[in-house]
Amino acid sequence: MDLLIWSKLGKTPAGKKELTQLIAALAFTPEDWHPEDPEYIDRLIQCTQHALPLFTAQVESTQFVNIFCDHVLGRWKDIAARSGENDLKLELLKIFAEVTEHCGEIENAEDKIKTTYDMLLNYLPEAPVEKEEEKAAKTENDENKPEDTKSAAPSLQFSHVECALFALHSLCRKAPDALGADAARIKSLRLRLQYTARLTQGYIKKLKEVTQGKKGEDANTEENKLKLVALKTTSNINTLIRDIFRTPPSFKSKVQLSFQSKKAEKEATHSIEAEEVDKQTSVSKRHRPITFDNRDQKESPEKRPRSGDRNLKMYTPPSGKYSSRLNNSGRFSGSNYGRGRGGYGRRDFRNNGAPFKRRNNF
Repeated sequence: MDLLIWSKLGKTPAGKKELTQLIAALAFTPEDWHPEDPEYIDRLIQCTQHALPLFTAQVESTQFVNIFCDHVLGRWKDIAARSGENDLKLELLKIFAEVTEHCGEIENAEDKIKTTYDMLLNYLPEAPVEKEEEKAAKTENDENKPEDTKSAAPSLQFSHVECALFALHSLCRKAPDALGADAARIKSLRLRLQYTARLTQGYIKKLKEVTQGKKGEDANTEENKLKLVALKTTSNINTLIRDIFRTPPSFKSKVQLSFQSKKAEKEATHSIEAEEVDKQTSVSKRHRPITFDNRDQKESPEKRPRSGDRNLKMYTPPSGKYSSRLNNSGRFSGSNYGRGRGGYGRRDFRNNGAPFKRRNNF
């Protein structure tokens, strides 16, 4: 597949479309799909990763969005996580978020948005809604408890939330009124997002305090890099949440996924290497080595005589009686030379070089 992408087929929009269709056929088969088996998930992940570099504004990823929304997200709970290895659900969410970025017009957009909405709710904590009496009783109990046993904030999977929220945000651009059409659904989503934003803002504040002011070797440590990625993740979540809280919800903000920074650097290095290879091939084509042609071989086109020059003959001066009348300057000499019409000769041979005087009859 890498060879096909690097070939001429992977450099034109029509060729890229053919490659994406081929990859989609290899990645997923509706009749043979078992999400509970990790091998099927691995095949879908690997094939979609090969297709991601091909998606552009001209090459849409709608076919892969349909695969995820119709067959993967609907059976999200059937996907089993493998112990001690990468989280398959997180890998699927990352790929799904990237695929929706280049999605075109989709059929039944409302149904696909609802499927993505239901999947997002799995990672958004419910907002605590309590009455005043329950709040007062809870505060008294919390005061009597030690600090370690007080109710802590729920654990929030920021990477999962970022990818799922980004996918929902991208799909809602195709149908901006779909999310706000159901008042109960948008209200429930906003309550959860409001609580998530409170947790995220507190986390952002702590990350900024830790990462600011670090320079040199401290800034290049792996721990600091992970914190910077976490800061980027939480900032993206806040930006996307802000759009949903507008009235009506707006989906104009554009963010770069936190895990795409390293990927962009890799793609830049690959493009630079490809440009260098193209330059080397062009130089080898332009600058050919100088070789001497053999006698049996044909001459180069620059040394060949022009077709018009073949019929030209070398000039030969006249011979015989005409050649005796030529002087050193190449002119004819003689007594009759210079006489023209009217019997007047040249000025040099009449009146000893004096100018000719015209008669005046008046």
